[in-house]
Amino acid sequence: MPLVKFARFERTTDATTLAHKNAIFDGDAEKQLSKQKYMDVVLYDDEACSKLYARYGWYQESRPDRRFRWVTLNCYRWRIIWVDTVD
Repeated sequence: MPLVKFARFERTTDATTLAHKNAIFDGDAEKQLSKQKYMDVVLYDDEACSKLYARYGWYQESRPDRRFRWVTLNCYRWRIIWVDTVD
């Protein structure tokens, strides 16, 4: 069985980003964070996306996107299956 992880885009949980956006947009951060720029890529162990494996922050240059089918984490090559984005 191949090593598989399930990936999707989610709104960032980075505390610095959230504090910065709230200060700039005066509480309108939800609207700003829904943009693709502030979406993290999150990898899960199961298709239901209930067991978190890894998170790539929106600010990381080497994060995977939908073009990626494979990613290397912890010295293993994982096949990525993309699931729906969380709004």
